[in-house]
Amino acid sequence: MWGSTAAARIAPELKNTADVNKGASLLGQVLQIVSTAAVLRTIPVSLTRNIRTANALVAADGGGGDWYGVTGAAPGAYVDNVGTVIVPGDGSAAWMRHVQGRASINWFGAVADGDLAGSGTDNYAAVQAAFDAGLYDYGAEQGIYVLSAKPVLPVGASLTGAGMGRTIFDCNIGVTGSFGLSSLCKIEGFTVDSSFYPSSAIADTVNYGLSSRRIDLLTECTVRDIEIKNAGGGLTFGSSANNCRVYNYKFSDIRERNGQGAGYHISGAGDVRLFGIFGKNSDRGCEIEDGATDCLVQGGKLKSIYPVGYAGQPGGYSTTSFTLNAHSHDGLGGCKNIAYKDLVVDDCLLSIDSQRSSGVNINDMPQSCSWEDIRIVSPRTTAQAPNPIYIEGINCRLKNIILEGVALTSGDAVARFFGSDSRGCGVDGLEVGQKYNGTAVKVDAPRTTIKGLMIEDQTGVATVAGLVVVSAKHCRIMENDFITPESADSYIHVLNGADHCQVTKNKVTNPTLNDVATAAVFVEASYCRVSENEFDSTLNSPAVVVDAAAAFNGGLLNDITGNNIKNGVAGNVIEFRANTNRNLCTGNVTASNSQVILNSGTDNSVVNNKRGNVFS
Repeated sequence: MWGSTAAARIAPELKNTADVNKGASLLGQVLQIVSTAAVLRTIPVSLTRNIRTANALVAADGGGGDWYGVTGAAPGAYVDNVGTVIVPGDGSAAWMRHVQGRASINWFGAVADGDLAGSGTDNYAAVQAAFDAGLYDYGAEQGIYVLSAKPVLPVGASLTGAGMGRTIFDCNIGVTGSFGLSSLCKIEGFTVDSSFYPSSAIADTVNYGLSSRRIDLLTECTVRDIEIKNAGGGLTFGSSANNCRVYNYKFSDIRERNGQGAGYHISGAGDVRLFGIFGKNSDRGCEIEDGATDCLVQGGKLKSIYPVGYAGQPGGYSTTSFTLNAHSHDGLGGCKNIAYKDLVVDDCLLSIDSQRSSGVNINDMPQSCSWEDIRIVSPRTTAQAPNPIYIEGINCRLKNIILEGVALTSGDAVARFFGSDSRGCGVDGLEVGQKYNGTAVKVDAPRTTIKGLMIEDQTGVATVAGLVVVSAKHCRIMENDFITPESADSYIHVLNGADHCQVTKNKVTNPTLNDVATAAVFVEASYCRVSENEFDSTLNSPAVVVDAAAAFNGGLLNDITGNNIKNGVAGNVIEFRANTNRNLCTGNVTASNSQVILNSGTDNSVVNNKRGNVFS
């Protein structure tokens, strides 16, 4: 036992907490508490002492932890990194943090003290120090972290926040990106925001550009539960960002001075899959282009995607705006096998868009891209972008597309298939169930198939250009339904030059076409086949008309076969007009003897048709 003299001497030293070499340190393994890593750096390393820091650099920064000593190495062997290694001397000994589970960026001095109003500690150096510490699983606490530059997450590392809207990184003005991700990285559960972008104070002379405040990805990265707001761009997948996966991604207010801020941008990458995309109030939605291959976007909703301006900037609509797109530029290679599925697009410009943006190289065309189970609500249109759906490409397909609240100007089309180099594109299931003033589908691209079109309840609307207008060759218009349609032109209009087209197995119910100069199906081309169509209820215009601009200029060698014309009023139900030549009309059925097949052309063959009970 200690004598009274020793006890009297040691008692004050045990009580001394001001001197780091006194107090609890005298009891060996008893835990000693100091305020910060800076204080710990003043304590000689001991193998018999355990120390706890209450903070990393400043009070209440959330970076405290427990430390143990290691010794016996060569000088310089240990390097101080603030967060997990503290070196008091020459680097031959160090205090090492007890690391269990996820490493917090707060250990390295990051402080979540921002307010999204422009104030707070700049955490760039602390976050980058954390990423440089050689660890692989990082966490960020709840709060707002201000960043003035872009930290880069190392290969194979992960960063996890407390959740979208709970952990927020406020990115400073002029930052070229919020985070850079190396290969095999994972990020989850945080929001990237900005306290001042976009702002009415940003002048047109300052180009913050597409790189402002976005997250750049490389190969095999995973993104889950991430939100980006008030930025110049969202997620960015460059040519090296292959095999990436994104789950539950949100973006809003993505604006760029030229109207080109996109929620995400995939350029040249392959096998990128995004599941659950929710975006709003941005210049562009989903931008996939220039050699990107085998990408999928499935599930989610985009709302109010169109460019707007702010003080001193161009603003307004842009011809380069789009929502669900597949693009390419000359010499950069066409994107291939891009698929969009199960999405809602509400109040957006160019809802579905596929095109070659420049050049004439056919290899730069988008190829084998698809849009399936897409619901388009109240699409926006402008003079520069008059079509909610615009398709230019090779073997690009639409399936099960529903449009609601369409409002077009006269002469526009809900969907347009465009481009002389396009081929093999089409739609299987397109429903336009409300009144609008325009064409449903305009086909300028050869070898396009229009199938499963549903146009319903157009009564009282004078559609000027016809419901389906075809100006390209080798197209197929088949198995479409026109229910109570109205048009100032024809329901299906095959223009002069659109040769070798097929119009087959379409159904017209309760038509309100009253102009004898038009027809339900109007053919001005040659070598076309109109067959097995059904025209039901009162039809006050011809069911089928074959016309020619002049002798041997259209209206030549067409085949009108096996059509069924029900309940029509008396008059001409099929007409071959003047200058038509060598057409065939056979196997058609009309409801009564008073319905007439008119042949005003030359060398047309009208045989084996049935009018009421009479064959002619």
